[in-house]
Amino acid sequence: MRLSRDALIEKIKANVRVDSNGCWIWQKSVGSHGYGNIATGGGRNETVHRVSCEVFHGKSDLKDVLHSCDNKKCCNPEHLSWGSRRQNMIDVSVRTKRSSQKLDVDKVKYIS
Repeated sequence: MRLSRDALIEKIKANVRVDSNGCWIWQKSVGSHGYGNIATGGGRNETVHRVSCEVFHGKSDLKDVLHSCDNKKCCNPEHLSWGSRRQNMIDVSVRTKRSSQKLDVDKVKYIS
């Protein structure tokens, strides 16, 4: 059985370090994908940014969680929002342009 909303909020808050950008940096398990993992009960692990977005903002039909801070270990709900895969790919495109990689909006549109 999954932990309650209140228990998950408490668990998230107890296992973060706040950095100078206001990111809540997850201090526990981090997967090979770079995102934090949280045990949510019943032997299940989930990515902490998705759990945080759900418990602080509510469930959504949208599939992706967008990070305004571009920090995979961040689970601060003020930095997270639900979005579509298309929105996430555009966001990734903008960030990768800033880091001089070759992915533009047209390529993202083609991918999605």
